[in-house]
Amino acid sequence: MTTSGFFRVIDHDRAGEERRLDRRRRRARRSTRLQTGGPGTGPTTLLLIDPDHPGQLTARSNRGWGRLLARLLAPTLDRQLAQGRPSESSHLSAVRAQALVSPAVRCTLAENWESLVVQAHTPPALRDSRVPINRAGIIACEPEIQALLDALLAPLPVPARGVAMASWLLADGAGPVYDPRYSADLGRVVREATTRLDPSVTLAGSR
Repeated sequence: MTTSGFFRVIDHDRAGEERRLDRRRRRARRSTRLQTGGPGTGPTTLLLIDPDHPGQLTARSNRGWGRLLARLLAPTLDRQLAQGRPSESSHLSAVRAQALVSPAVRCTLAENWESLVVQAHTPPALRDSRVPINRAGIIACEPEIQALLDALLAPLPVPARGVAMASWLLADGAGPVYDPRYSADLGRVVREATTRLDPSVTLAGSR
């Protein structure tokens, strides 16, 4: 590598680091805006469909074992919720839905999506190649991804289904985020997830 090429790499790396720093600052501001209710352990009561009266909801305790199991099964539960399964249909679905709509999980998801965009813009020589991503598709629908970030970080309650869709897109290794063959689908599914995050839709209507 020539000296001029070496300095071009350094300059690009510095520019990339400045971009990442700016993103971190924006994440911090958004996170502060989201934390309006203060720290907590989350709701202790779940609303589930009453097996004896399917048209009614019944209250159940949100215990620690359920939260642990829901974390372990998060990819499966996220896929089911993203596909439209009502969160009230089972104990674990309700637990996972409550976790998904929490400010902490929404902030983490937004950070992961932002990191994905940064990775897509990073040159191959500097990029982590352990997990191939659909770079061209991600860059092409960057405006849609920014709209998704704004929806995830809105300082209002959002439906669980939209958050589940945003989470499942990142977890689905065979989906459009990672497979270039589905680039045409990426913008569409990101827009759908953003639509499902509309705060005007009640949590109960997120199914």
